[in-house]
Amino acid sequence: MTPVLIPDDATADRQGNKAAGRVALPKALGTVGFAQGVMRESVASRLKYEELHERALADPAGFWGERAAATLDWTTPWDTVVAGRFGAGAGAGAFPAWFAGGSLNAAHNCVDRHVEAGLGDKPAIVFEAVDGSSEVYTYARLLRETALFAGVLRSLGAGKGDRIILYLPMIPELPIAMLACARIGAIHSVVFAGFSSQTLRARIESCGACIVVTSEAGWRTGVARTLKDEVDEALVDQTGVRNVIVVRSRRSRAASCGGEGDSAGSVMTPGRDLWWHEGMAAQESEPVVPCLPVEATHPLFILWTSGSSGAPKGVVHATGGYLLYAAETYSVVFDHRDPDVHFCIADIGWITGHTYLVYGPLAVGGTTLLYEDAAAPQESRRLFEMMARHGVTTLYTTPSVIGAMMAEGDEGTNGVESSSLKIVASTGDPLSPDATARFRRRLKAQRCVVLDTWWQTETGGILLWPLPSIEVTQPGSAFRPFFGVDPVVLRNDGSRADPGEVGNLCLAQPWPGILCGLWGDDASGSGARTLYFSRFDRLFSTGDQAAHDGEGGFRVEGASGDDVWLWGQRVSSADVERALMKDPRVVEAAVVGFPDPAKGEGIYCYVVLRGEAEPSVALCDALVKDVTDAIGPFVVPDKIHFVPALPRARSGKLIRRILRSIAEGDPESLGDTSTLADPSAVDDLRDGPMSRVWTIDAEAQS
Repeated sequence: MTPVLIPDDATADRQGNKAAGRVALPKALGTVGFAQGVMRESVASRLKYEELHERALADPAGFWGERAAATLDWTTPWDTVVAGRFGAGAGAGAFPAWFAGGSLNAAHNCVDRHVEAGLGDKPAIVFEAVDGSSEVYTYARLLRETALFAGVLRSLGAGKGDRIILYLPMIPELPIAMLACARIGAIHSVVFAGFSSQTLRARIESCGACIVVTSEAGWRTGVARTLKDEVDEALVDQTGVRNVIVVRSRRSRAASCGGEGDSAGSVMTPGRDLWWHEGMAAQESEPVVPCLPVEATHPLFILWTSGSSGAPKGVVHATGGYLLYAAETYSVVFDHRDPDVHFCIADIGWITGHTYLVYGPLAVGGTTLLYEDAAAPQESRRLFEMMARHGVTTLYTTPSVIGAMMAEGDEGTNGVESSSLKIVASTGDPLSPDATARFRRRLKAQRCVVLDTWWQTETGGILLWPLPSIEVTQPGSAFRPFFGVDPVVLRNDGSRADPGEVGNLCLAQPWPGILCGLWGDDASGSGARTLYFSRFDRLFSTGDQAAHDGEGGFRVEGASGDDVWLWGQRVSSADVERALMKDPRVVEAAVVGFPDPAKGEGIYCYVVLRGEAEPSVALCDALVKDVTDAIGPFVVPDKIHFVPALPRARSGKLIRRILRSIAEGDPESLGDTSTLADPSAVDDLRDGPMSRVWTIDAEAQS
């Protein structure tokens, strides 16, 4: 499909870009309005939803071509909407190419065009700091600061295709830096600010970053952490990074009262390091950096995730398809209507923050709330007060955050009204009916819709969710696939599972938000093929388990992988195990999750010691330090269980279900143990003379 372009005088000059056109649209509806109007109609009735869903599956080129024309501004029309199929993309890769031949710019679509449309005074980002102060970034201000920082990056030699690491806390400079990278065609890679210098260094080296953007310090669960020191440690003997840009912390800004010579205690390396505020000031007198149109298939960002495989991998999302899917899913799931205020609690270091804190809301001209700290049990009242104070209408969170809020009891939010809230969506494990009822009660918003959603880093956006206007949204009820999403549930032999039968959740048809590849994969995409397509031919394997009801509904049962969900964030069990085994006294280690009412899951470590090594408090302290040093201070083992051996099948495969049963306090429900190479290992795990469990104290957990 090749859309026909018509001139548009209002957008003909993109601050230095070549003349741009816009795909012809119904004039009475406009760009974003048209997209939202179709979306609202799609969920107004079950019949309309099914009609559009079937059309998206039968004619993905026509369906997504119309969506792309209506929702985004394009500099150049595309040649084909989608080329290739799962397992065999348009080139030699493993994924189809979306909107090949077309060009656009993500920063223009998220910022510039809204200012051009007269929305410059509308709040784009509302920021609340740890100290309670707040700041509003209108679209005009966001445009100005994004363009200035794009100038800073360009002055340092960054350009299209360069990789830039963003190791920043939850402050406005993070989305500004993301959009500035997109403005010049650079590829950003956000590294969660809770990660250690070792993890940061691995990300820098893996993507070949030339610039790191960081801050003096960042907050997490009420504790300040020096990020610049972590960067300096990560860059020891590292020669690829040319420059480090440092945001001065808000606390040191207040202490210095704006003085240039009092920029806190960070040690700056001459010739390499640059203060953010100094770089921005130097750009004030320079020409405004225009948005560079890039191919729709050009990478927008790399996001590192362990996913279901347990091994970190760089997921790459392309500009055109990802941005379209972020805008579409945000508008539909959260029923976006002005003047909505959206609050996504997730950290931007994870895909949820990328899609539903930054790109989704901004692409449709919405207002998004950004909170400097992380959600924690002690933050419960603060989060409710923030929602009431800023008039939050839609909230995206996780079951663990809701659980943390519930831990304080109903008295924690007495006197706090959140009547503006209309939709709460959750991602991760399914919500329980009890948690949902209590959450509504505490919100004092009984009519608020509470939704479960399901998706992954690789998918770019939400794939499954219940239709709130036409179905009972009881937690755990059947999810409906988003437009163009075709889930199938298979048995291990590849045959279709019967209704109600739990099997492997796979996806039969691509959608625009799907990753475009893995960073560092070879030209044929062999790594992605092995990871996602080797088990079931031409089907994308999600690694999760699900059941279907035979009527278009799906129930996700949970991950079939081995990772732990800590505060709603996936922590790789393999990473924790590797860290534990750095200690020379450790022979083997296995890590599983167990239910924790506040965090979602706790980290339960099984450790096999060498020779004469004995369990001790000192050994536990050393193991905890190894884990936090390797991964980050937010990953602290809850329990360390010293055992003589781990349960393995005759094939050598570790039987984690047994470990989970014991960790969950249900050692009698182990299932069949006859296939174990040594069935007596189970008895040793439960009550053997060498089996000892050590609980890490609360001080270490903080």
